[in-house]
Amino acid sequence: MGQSKAEDVKASQIENVRVRFIPETTRTASNKVATRSMVNQKIWWEEWKGEEKKKPTP
Repeated sequence: MGQSKAEDVKASQIENVRVRFIPETTRTASNKVATRSMVNQKIWWEEWKGEEKKKPTP
């Protein structure tokens, strides 16, 4: 079941989640794999400034 607009998507529509992961790879001049890092060295972290949704109290 897909939605045409992002605002129509709800968390209850998520049935399962899969993680597909390929580690970052760098190569030497001779095309050999030099590193297979779990974290890309060229990333930066940004603090999320959105609002946290509060859970309803029962």
